Formats: sequence, structure tokens, C-alpha cells
Amino acid sequence: MELLKQPAYQVIPHELIVLSLYLSEHNWIDELEVEQVRPFERYMQEAFTNNHADLLEELAEDYELTEDLQHRIDEVLEDLLEEFKVMQMAENIKTIQLRMNTINKVSKITNAMKLVSMSKLQRYQRKVKEFEEIVEEYAHIPSEKSQVLKGWMF
Repeated sequence: MELLKQPAYQVIPHELIVLSLYLSEHNWIDELEVEQVRPFERYMQEAFTNNHADLLEELAEDYELTEDLQHRIDEVLEDLLEEFKVMQMAENIKTIQLRMNTINKVSKITNAMKLVSMSKLQRYQRKVKEFEEIVEEYAHIPSEKSQVLKGWMF
């Protein structure tokens, strides 16, 4: 279970714990991947603490979930879940964009390396051709040296 895991030495108010249990009991986290449960729980707790303190105070009075209170909590949770999903999609898009940028950079480096390799290959091919021309030029001279040079021809 990924709910109710809290950092060491950090006390979570009871009303937030009740809300976390409410997430599970009323299937609010069923749509989420396991690795998204804790981030959503933290997001929900921050949102209620910062923007819906009135609901937390009402819950903290006697820890009774009236039908009206449940309805208002459900409305807030519906909005929070949608906001969270949008934020997750934005993070995924950002990750994909970063990966695409990395791939483009690697592709540019690879192309540059191909150009350098082609340049070196062409330079060596020219040297081989020059050497072959020199060997051909001296091939008609009958001597031991010319026989040695003919052995070097490709």
C-alpha cells in the first residue's frame, strides 16, 4: 500500500490521514498507477491544507463524514484528480521532449563523425591512388626495386 507513508519526524494531521484513507475507501486512487499514488496523496494534502482548510476544519470537529461533507470532498477530489492527471501528462511530454532533444543531439554528433570518417577515407583513398600511380610510373624499369613495388600494388 502506498498511502500513509510519511517522512520521518513529520507529523500529518489526523484530518489529512482521514482524507488519505478516504481516497482508498472511495476508489479515488484506482485510476492511478502505483508510482503515482504517493505524489497524488501529497498533492491532495497540500491542496486541502492551502485551499480547502474549511473542509479540514469541519472534518476535524468530530471526524464524522456527513453526506454533505462527503459530497463537497468528492467535488474537490474530482478537480484535484483531473489537475494531477494534466500535470502528469505535462511531465511526460516534457520528458519525451528532453529525450527527443537528446536523440537529435546524438544524431548530429553521429553525422559529424560520419563526415570526419568520410573525409579521412577519401584522403587515404587519394594517397593509395597516388602511390599506385607512382608504382605504375616505375613499373617499366626492370630492376629488383620495381619488382618489389609491383608486389605492393592492390
